[in-house]
Amino acid sequence: MKKWFLGMIIAFCLTLTWGPVVLASQYYVVKSGDSLWGIAKKYGTSVDKLIALNNLKSERLQIGDKLRLPSATSEISSASTRNPVSRGSNRSISTKEYVVQKGDSLWSIARRCGTTVQELMRLNGLQSDKLKPGDKLVVTANVAATTSPVVAKTPVQQPPARGSEAGVALARNIVNTAMQYLGTPYRYGGTTAAGFDCSGFVMYVFGQNGVSLPHSSIAQANLGVAVDRAELAPADLLFFTTGGSSRINHVGIYVGDGKFVHASTNKGITITSLSDDSYASDYVGARRVLP
Repeated sequence: MKKWFLGMIIAFCLTLTWGPVVLASQYYVVKSGDSLWGIAKKYGTSVDKLIALNNLKSERLQIGDKLRLPSATSEISSASTRNPVSRGSNRSISTKEYVVQKGDSLWSIARRCGTTVQELMRLNGLQSDKLKPGDKLVVTANVAATTSPVVAKTPVQQPPARGSEAGVALARNIVNTAMQYLGTPYRYGGTTAAGFDCSGFVMYVFGQNGVSLPHSSIAQANLGVAVDRAELAPADLLFFTTGGSSRINHVGIYVGDGKFVHASTNKGITITSLSDDSYASDYVGARRVLP
């Protein structure tokens, strides 16, 4: 009887000691000032994945909410790995697969897996960058490994040089496309020429030039690499926290000469100076998303 009672006490103590640790590895409790973008960045995932995993209807969070976090094994499937690698082994992996999730693009997958869009297209024989959830992409071929396959962490990157003729041409085309829609009315949730919201406009313009982006200013702010204000180049994305918001809620496309084109709730698609009083104090940073 004493042994049984002692066992119950030990089991109860282990539950108290280990329970929160297990919970912390699967869930995140929302705190004051948190945003989906910040949580996604902290845990190496994306806003779209958090939204899908938690069946969220919007990006709004409340203090105390519990968000489920994706596990490392759900990011990259190794089921088709021809040469499984055990810990400490020096054998090489022939292939690894990535299962496309809602909101993914070739650019975001390449960034997450430490490769390039061109390499993904080559390995998978792709003729375009269009993807659909459930697609399986080969993301690694003949890569030497010394540990079990894990989710590739985003490598530290520098903003891609815009000196190449192709890069300059793509940025110019994006800006020219954006300019074609000046005067188009603002429409909440809009993603067509009938009316745009801010992230819908950016998504549409880049999509017209073969670059897939998600329809969310916070999700867009989680892509590419950060760019200093002094280093801004045409087609960089600019992000703002307008209306006293504590999180990113507005995005525009830099066009050069200290100006950006965006979907204003009052003016529709318009060009505004970064020094404009309405936006200067709300500017929080820029990202370069072009490959």
